[in-house]
Amino acid sequence: MKYTWRIIGHERLTRSLENDLSTDNLGHAYLFAGPEKVGKFTVAKTFAHILQCENNFCHTCKTCIQIDKNSHPDTIVFRDDGGSIGIDVIRELIMRLNMSAQSKYKIFIAENIERMTEEACNCLLKTLEEPPQNTIFLFTAIYLKRVLPTILSRVRILKFHHCPEGVLIERLAELYPETGEETIEQISKFSLGKPGVAFDLMNDPQLISYYKTLYSDLQRFLDHKGIFDRFMYVKETENQPRKVNDILDILTHIIRSRLMAGDGQPHYTKILDKIDYTKFLLEHNINSKLALENLMLNI
Repeated sequence: MKYTWRIIGHERLTRSLENDLSTDNLGHAYLFAGPEKVGKFTVAKTFAHILQCENNFCHTCKTCIQIDKNSHPDTIVFRDDGGSIGIDVIRELIMRLNMSAQSKYKIFIAENIERMTEEACNCLLKTLEEPPQNTIFLFTAIYLKRVLPTILSRVRILKFHHCPEGVLIERLAELYPETGEETIEQISKFSLGKPGVAFDLMNDPQLISYYKTLYSDLQRFLDHKGIFDRFMYVKETENQPRKVNDILDILTHIIRSRLMAGDGQPHYTKILDKIDYTKFLLEHNINSKLALENLMLNI
């Protein structure tokens, strides 16, 4: 690898991007797709650095510092703020892309483009079909199915996956040599294959305590608690969307771990199906309390 990508895992994907550069086969639009907090946006930002920096991604020049701060005039960055990207935003983007560039490229980085309205997507399509010279689009998405097929057909898709626990343990041990082996193994387990979560945990002891409590609660629910206790737990979490997502992820991890350990209880496979269905319901704005209560009835 020629460059330092500042992520854990995904060597095959970063090698592919470096190969595009070395063989002069650079695409005008890329879509990095996969679970949240696995490094998609970091790869997009690093790729922008490599493309714009005249000193082989030196980290210290004016261009690198500006990109880090999202203030580079020819590298436009849209982070996911939880809202939708409307047509006015895309029109402004297109206007900026057509302005004279001071750098080698005009680069547009957009996080989670599935939040783009259909009207905004249609507005963007023409620019994707006939982009201004030396313009590169770097998109990320969590849910490919929510991105319009017409957009997908005009980008190179690189699919990201969860990072193996062993890889996380090895890299965290290198990055945090003063942290104990037991703590690193625990954090690697809690992060569920998401390096971004692992870094959050390494820097926030309270977050580790939060995950420990969730693991303990869910283990207990699976083994001992009755339906009343589970419903009370749902009631306490119904207005905490972050916690709801964490519960579903951790519950999935616990059940898969039990199955891999040889616990062949048939209903575990059915629970995994129910969790997937619950996530589907939540993604389609079904009331979280009802969705979780339905899941608890099937545990």
